[in-house]
Amino acid sequence: VDMHAKGWPSWTITLDDPGEPTTTLARILKHLRNAVAHGRLTFTSDSRNIEEVAILVEDKKRREDPAPYWCARIDAKDLRTFCQRFLDFIEDTVG
Repeated sequence: VDMHAKGWPSWTITLDDPGEPTTTLARILKHLRNAVAHGRLTFTSDSRNIEEVAILVEDKKRREDPAPYWCARIDAKDLRTFCQRFLDFIEDTVG
């Protein structure tokens, strides 16, 4: 299912896992969960204007690995929309 066609904001995947490409919500959430849990989020700006900020996310296989194997970017305004869509998805699916 094309998430963008269903109204989900786009993530720009700048480095993907060749063994398991990021084509589903489940794959994005797996990488996001790992990135958040290990503090691998970076903001491109300290601007108070949401239009000027993007969030960069990295996932690594192991803590010891120096380089990430998955990287993505989303505009801050789109991250808010993504989170709201995810909450709606949970409500619609789980109740």
